[in-house]
Amino acid sequence: MPKFLNYLLVITILSFTFFSCSHKISRVGYTLDESQWKQCDIPIKKNIEVNNDSLKLVGKISIDDTGFSTKCNQTEAVKILKSEACALEADLIVITEEKQANFASSCYRCKASFYKGDFSADTLLANKATEFSAYDIAKEDAEAKKKNRTAFWVSFGVGFVIGYLIVSGF
Repeated sequence: MPKFLNYLLVITILSFTFFSCSHKISRVGYTLDESQWKQCDIPIKKNIEVNNDSLKLVGKISIDDTGFSTKCNQTEAVKILKSEACALEADLIVITEEKQANFASSCYRCKASFYKGDFSADTLLANKATEFSAYDIAKEDAEAKKKNRTAFWVSFGVGFVIGYLIVSGF
């Protein structure tokens, strides 16, 4: 086998070793590992401000792309958020920033805060507040998958045409 192929094989194996197929998780204000995750149902809100007098911030999380992520849709991100919040015994998850899958990344990415305490309408100052529903998440995942598939085939077609033109010498 040529040396070039050996190097390519080693680089490929190392890439899959150092990069996982799921989201990259960055925690602020707490530490957990997946063995501490629990399953429960915690409300997730976005586009809101929290009155800190009645709710206590217990941690923040950033869910991002590793570069080689494949299983990183919004459904998986919500599972991570809820598992982390349950392990922290939080009562509310607030998504502070989100990025849908796009041409630059096929992953859903977000930043969120976990709060503990009683919350009601006067605790949450809504700016077009929205709550995540399973239906909305599935719909957005399907749309992102369709966009990614289209981008892949367009890129493949453009690459094929350019490669053909280069090989054939115009």
